[in-house]
Amino acid sequence: MSTTDDNVLGRLNLARTAKKKHEPKGPSKGKRPEKENKQDLEQWFLDGDKQATGKCRHCGGRTCKGDPLFYKHSQAHILPKRLFPSIATHHLNRVELCFWENNCHGNFDNGTLDLMDMNCFDEIIEKFIAIYPDIAPEERKYIPDILLQYVKNRQ
Repeated sequence: MSTTDDNVLGRLNLARTAKKKHEPKGPSKGKRPEKENKQDLEQWFLDGDKQATGKCRHCGGRTCKGDPLFYKHSQAHILPKRLFPSIATHHLNRVELCFWENNCHGNFDNGTLDLMDMNCFDEIIEKFIAIYPDIAPEERKYIPDILLQYVKNRQ
């Protein structure tokens, strides 16, 4: 191998291992910086753990309240944060569901446990009606019809 080849290989290796300088990105239109979102979400979980009862609102099973590693697992978003970022950290967009026993949280998230079948459906409706005005208009198309009819009935 020639000296030129060694020089090129050396620069390529340096380029692969060199740390890139990241310039801070400003928030894109309508979105907050990701770091701020993570901090807000972490605070949302901490606040939820303080409000938690330790009892699943659906089956009555034990939740992860106060567990330093798993306290987040028992706090289900009524409206998923990926579809409703405008209310992802709204204090009413939560319901306490068990994770380890009957996995009501997981079953609710994956659709195995239907919203209509929830023993805490009335609580969910009350919370939804309260947070509806805070949902960004462009996100409202994702609201389940069953919830929308309660808003329409109130108008």
